[in-house]
Amino acid sequence: MTSTADEFSGTRVAYRSAVAVAIVTGVFSIVVAILMAAAHFQLAARPSLELPVLEQRRGELRERPDDAALKQQIRDLDLMVRRAYFVNLNAMQTGGVLLLIGVLATLASLRFAFVLRRRLPDPRQYGPVTDPWGNAAAGRWSMAGSAAVLVVAAAFLTLLVGRDLRARPVASVRDVTPVKTPAAYVKPQAVVNAPVAKPSPVAASEEEMLKNWPCFRGAGGMGIAHSTNVPLAWDGKSSSNILWKTGVQKSGFSSPIVWGRKLAVSGADKIAREVYCYDSDTGQLLWRKAVTGVPGSPTNLPDVSADTGYAAPTLATDGKHAFAIFATGDVVSFDPEGKQVWGRNLGVPDNNYGHASSLMTHGGLLLVQYDTGDSGRVLALDCATGNTVWDTPRAGVNTSWASPILVNSGKRNELILIAAPRLAGYDPLTGAELWSVECMGGEVGPSPGYAAGRVFVANEYVRLAAVELGVKPKMIWEYGEDLPSVSSPVASDRFVFMAASSGVVTCLDARTGAVLWKHEFTKGFYSSPVWVGDRIYLMDIAGLMHVVAADKEYRLLAESDLGEPSVCTPAFVGNRIYIRGKENLYCVGRK
Repeated sequence: MTSTADEFSGTRVAYRSAVAVAIVTGVFSIVVAILMAAAHFQLAARPSLELPVLEQRRGELRERPDDAALKQQIRDLDLMVRRAYFVNLNAMQTGGVLLLIGVLATLASLRFAFVLRRRLPDPRQYGPVTDPWGNAAAGRWSMAGSAAVLVVAAAFLTLLVGRDLRARPVASVRDVTPVKTPAAYVKPQAVVNAPVAKPSPVAASEEEMLKNWPCFRGAGGMGIAHSTNVPLAWDGKSSSNILWKTGVQKSGFSSPIVWGRKLAVSGADKIAREVYCYDSDTGQLLWRKAVTGVPGSPTNLPDVSADTGYAAPTLATDGKHAFAIFATGDVVSFDPEGKQVWGRNLGVPDNNYGHASSLMTHGGLLLVQYDTGDSGRVLALDCATGNTVWDTPRAGVNTSWASPILVNSGKRNELILIAAPRLAGYDPLTGAELWSVECMGGEVGPSPGYAAGRVFVANEYVRLAAVELGVKPKMIWEYGEDLPSVSSPVASDRFVFMAASSGVVTCLDARTGAVLWKHEFTKGFYSSPVWVGDRIYLMDIAGLMHVVAADKEYRLLAESDLGEPSVCTPAFVGNRIYIRGKENLYCVGRK
């Protein structure tokens, strides 16, 4: 009788402990769910990382451009908003893990209690409990032990995610504060897996590159059009000088590339990543291909912002194949008929907004800037096979959304990259770092500009810096007003033009940095300016193209309304302009 009663007593304690654990974990799960809902609504309330007071201060800065205290206040506000955004984003991720554990623990405890309840006999058929105080103590110890396990698990997960959060490239005061003094020459880094690559016999010639639009901002990525017989004005609503217009199935911020009679862009969503090829003469869709079968492609998609998406990088072509990269880290090659030739994954980019650096080809190589999180690198893939030819680490650089440019400095070809704090040049055939100058802060969006031996790099709230190449590259001047956050500068031996997201366009003397003129438009700029003959073409975010004289005095030559918003940089080929709007592709030309 006594042993049976003791068995009943032990079962009763286990049952009560299981119920207690179910209650504790259930309450824990409800609290986590409430906190996640609050974080979700807070993120939804500020999807663009902006505050009204921040916009107000930016407006005041345009009126008082020399107010140093106001600049610092803007930096502090911007830092606060970004930190709050990413803390909430990580809280959502942490909450999801904790909620899953809490729910599983609740269900397991309830299941255990249900099983024990069925085994509980009627206590009246047994004698009195022999050790009530001992059983009660056992129950308390069981509950305390269960609670301790939950607390330790939650603390472990919190610390684990906390380490991950600290590893993420969240902005710091150092990031948004301008660098005071540029460092001189930095010792070149070692090159990983870097045999000398021989130029491919099928690589396109320089003349072919200049004739077409093979990558972001055209040949060399510098925003210089070599076809100047293009229309000055058009109208998207009335179709004046619009040769064709066609829709793009999936959204994306990749700009068009054009080679001969083929135009390509990419689009993506959570379901698929796709590449589209159109007839550049008629706008007819030639093929639409989803990216498939890429080894190592992630099952769980990375988090991206609405301003970047999964298809922000612009494609590149070597004249034979089209190459695309997506926010998943997938790089793919398609032949002219739309067959996927090869695909590989470079690792999921650890970026706050999503990957945006565009591709470039040179000498049979596909060049990739991959400055993501704390694993910055630049690498070259064989255009024919996708195999790595060289891979150079870029330790100590921040996340960058800028794209590379390829220049001839007079004595050699140089691949030039910007990611705070360093502007650096590389041999495009071997990956060897040639030089490096510390001149930038923050997480950089605009790509470099180049002309006459000078590189121009800019970042909002930091500076526009001019770096002169030579035996020992150095920063020769800087400018700190109305800086771009996305749009890239374009330059000649005389002028530098930059377009800010605030709507201000500035023309500076390329040799001295002196301001020649500035003009404020109604809307801001994400698209990069393109130099076309003696004109500068500037597309604002509303889809209005402003054409100004490339001169030391401001002269507005024309304004043309596309009819829909646009944040992509146009392509200029022959006597036509190819523009990607929010929903459609346009071909502008004289009818």
